Amino acid sequence: MSDDHKSGEVMTRPLTARDIEVLADLRSANDYAKGLGQHDGFVRPMDVGGKDSSYHSNTLAKLVHRGFAKRRHYGSNRSYLYRIRKKGRKLLDRIKEERHGERTADRPGREASDQ
Repeated sequence: MSDDHKSGEVMTRPLTARDIEVLADLRSANDYAKGLGQHDGFVRPMDVGGKDSSYHSNTLAKLVHRGFAKRRHYGSNRSYLYRIRKKGRKLLDRIKEERHGERTADRPGREASDQ
């Protein structure tokens, strides 16, 4: 048994690029729903790009489990609506900042302007 397992810590894999894409789509759909006057901002998997038998429902469930999104029942017992949490928004903002920093550092002539 590993030390991590003994201490009760749960080892989680980093989010995949597809997970991050679905999270970003969820944020956009939530913001759009709020703009339409749906104050709670919850949306269906179809609003995030999901189709029958797509990976969206599983990915959204994974994001809920990891604390990046929340869900609630609607209609039948097997149907859910989803909304991004602050933790998910912060992650997307951090990723955007990191990518912006990489693009800025990769620009030609950057070293000359730093001197």
